[in-house]
Amino acid sequence: MADFVYTNAKRMLLAGELDLASDDIRVRLLMSNTTADADEDAITLSNFGVLGEFNGTGYSFGGVALTTKAVAADNGNNRSEFTADDTTFSNINNGTSNIQAALIYKFVDGTTINDIPIAYVDSGGFPKTANGSNLVLNWDADGIFQGIGPGGPGACSSSSMHCYPNFVFTNAKRMILAGELDMDASGDDLRVMLLADASSAGTEEDAATISAFTTKGEWIGAGYVAGGKALTGKAVTANDSNNRGEFNANDSVWPNMGPAGSGFMSSSSLGVGSIVAALLYKYVDGTDANNIPVAYATNNNFPLVPDGSDVAIRWNSQGAMQAQ
Repeated sequence: MADFVYTNAKRMLLAGELDLASDDIRVRLLMSNTTADADEDAITLSNFGVLGEFNGTGYSFGGVALTTKAVAADNGNNRSEFTADDTTFSNINNGTSNIQAALIYKFVDGTTINDIPIAYVDSGGFPKTANGSNLVLNWDADGIFQGIGPGGPGACSSSSMHCYPNFVFTNAKRMILAGELDMDASGDDLRVMLLADASSAGTEEDAATISAFTTKGEWIGAGYVAGGKALTGKAVTANDSNNRGEFNANDSVWPNMGPAGSGFMSSSSLGVGSIVAALLYKYVDGTDANNIPVAYATNNNFPLVPDGSDVAIRWNSQGAMQAQ
């Protein structure tokens, strides 16, 4: 069984319910009788058919807390990374069977009914045996795991205009792992603005705020208000059958749009011309210095020159974003 993140943990990340840097994150060792590798939809440890925690002498039930946890943006690779010091289990002896895997989980109160599984890890030399000496889990220097991308099969279909983002901004990936971005119904104020062909946003994945774009290039025209529209009908759910978290929202529709430049241009940073993309962002206070880009989406229908009819961004029914 390959390493994986549990479906509910993916949902929690999208909903801002899991802060890998600040929450009490711990590691348990599991034996070969565990079903944790097959119970990917478990919400708490009690949902495993068999937890199968290691029972060798010297091992403490509940395992060991991760130390020096950190979530960082790796701009060079356009990803976020969750890291921690290597984990040592001191002077443990073999149990009734070999150690098959490590279970990373959120410690709530030490009970299986409340503690929450995050990730199952069986790479890095598993299965292991214990012989009375220290057993060390050497985590990957590039992250115990890395931040999620947009998911899905790509951009939007030219026939349906049902969209996935082309990419999630690197800082937004960091925020997701750090519990700083809540995409659920009662969470952050998420909005969509339309971008013109002058925009550089599609090449600046590392932008932490909208002001970091060389050229924001927001589209302007009749029927469009600077700053775009707030997303409605936001929801974060666990798709257990496909083992992923999904962020959904109602379609974003601008009625009777265009043509370019026919509206009042309130800022020199607003572009004109064709609409080439949609920018999903976290609204903080309405200023480019503080508003945070989340995802960039384009499709085969762009570039689009509005002609007075409706312009719609129809988010994919399987999630405007996925945590896979």
